[in-house]
Amino acid sequence: MAEGRRQRTKSKLTEVGFDALASHECLEAMLYAFEKRKDTGMLARELLKRFGSLRGVILAKEEELLEVPLMPKSAAYFFGQFQPFYERVLLDEVEDISILTPQKLKEYLSARGIDTNSEFLEVISLNSRHKFIRRKIFNGDIDFTVCEIRKIADEVVSAGASRVILAHNHPSGSTEPSSHDIEATQKIKNVLECLGITLDEHVIVTPSGGWFSFRDNGIL
Repeated sequence: MAEGRRQRTKSKLTEVGFDALASHECLEAMLYAFEKRKDTGMLARELLKRFGSLRGVILAKEEELLEVPLMPKSAAYFFGQFQPFYERVLLDEVEDISILTPQKLKEYLSARGIDTNSEFLEVISLNSRHKFIRRKIFNGDIDFTVCEIRKIADEVVSAGASRVILAHNHPSGSTEPSSHDIEATQKIKNVLECLGITLDEHVIVTPSGGWFSFRDNGIL
């Protein structure tokens, strides 16, 4: 029975593609590579139940995926790499800050999982030709203390950056920067300038997709 179902799913996938499959069928098909004989339908449904959606599964970490009963270790590792891989694809497209659109940066930050309520500050280091070098994510309460500003400076100097993009989120849903956000941004900009590094952009994002650009609003 499992083999017959597997063949029917593969046929639909070959003929029409993933659009022809229900969410649990998409996961079933992806799991075939890791379960050569077993029925993957029950596991696919458990994954959707645990993480809520295909997006939730893809954004899940390897250790979280392994908490689902019968999840193969190889599959957990493979699924756990989707998010960082997609982030890297998007970063490859961030080639020139002068033509970087809000939508492109939104797409990248969405891949970071900004729809969660956990606070983060992301530091993206670029070279003098606006090419990506690396990124550093600081999780937890973002208050832009002197210690945090020092960590930002240490990170970009260590990366050999010439230009920097900052992004942090407001789990409250408000896109408006606080007076502290604005003051801290100027301090960070000044510190980086002393180091010969340009702060190109600072953005605030919210769980609902809200957006505030310090550059577009004349703060940078």
